[in-house]
Formats: sequence, structure tokens, C-alpha cells
Amino acid sequence: MKKILFALVISAALVPAAFAAAPAQTPSAFCKTTASALLIGTGKTYKNFGACVSKQQAQQESNTTNANTTCKAEMALTPDAFKALHVSTPPKSFAEFYGTSGGNGKDNGKGNAFGKCVSQHASAKTGEQQAAQVAAGKKCATAELKAQIGANLKYRNRGACVSALSKPAS
Repeated sequence: MKKILFALVISAALVPAAFAAAPAQTPSAFCKTTASALLIGTGKTYKNFGACVSKQQAQQESNTTNANTTCKAEMALTPDAFKALHVSTPPKSFAEFYGTSGGNGKDNGKGNAFGKCVSQHASAKTGEQQAAQVAAGKKCATAELKAQIGANLKYRNRGACVSALSKPAS
């Protein structure tokens, strides 16, 4: 539990920045908007449109699974620990922080705060990853990096360059 709490406290510092990132696009919309210039085609990140959509869908599902775990851990926190993690004025509970869908008679007005938590975390992460791919695609198109792409060079093709540059620093 201490490790989870520590991880949540660390991630809380990153949450405002993550939620401020560009909103995530659907896999299909992302692949359409980045197709020609950045990611799809021979030697690029994705061989074709279908490969792009499949990879984006898998990434979105993974982000949702990870967000699910994060939100379960947030829900398990004591009210004081949750309020310390998500500083707001006035301090809010989990349901107040993530919002409710109003009462539909079945949930006593609690709404679906858990679902909204998962959606916010997953969407923020996906948007962050998509923005990183687009930025890497643009960077790999610069003259400086084009000179490093090709057989026996730093990157075998533009897709390898984008993949390398869009991975988070570890």
C-alpha cells in the first residue's frame, strides 16, 4: 500500500500536466490526420492505415487498463490521503473531484466517478503519447535527423526514428 500511495503522490505532480496535454483522438482520427506527413507509408512508423489503427487501439486499451488500476488505488485511499493527493479548494472527495452524472435513482446521486476517473487518466495518457509521436515525426523530418536515417546509420528508416524519439525517457 505504501508503494501505491508513493506512486500516486508522484503521479499527482504529473496529473495536471497530463490533463493539459492535447486531447486524445480516436485511433482512426489520429491515423487520418497523421497519415501522409508523419507516420504511415513505406519505411515510416506504420506500414499502412490498418496497422496504425490497430497499434493505436492497443495503446488506448493498455492506457485504459493502467488508468483502471490507478483509479482503484485512488478510491482505496483514505479521504484525507485523497484530498492531499488532489489539492483543490475546497478539498473534494473522490466522487466530488471526478464528478457525478447526477442521480439516476440507482446510485444515490454518486454517478460514475470511477468511470470518469478512468476516462480522464486514459485519455490524458493517450493524448500525451499521440502528441509525442507527432512531434517525433516532425523532428525526424528535419535535415539533421534525415542525415541519420538509412542503411548502416543511426535509424534504419523514418519509422525507427519516430519510434525511438517518441518513447518516454526512462
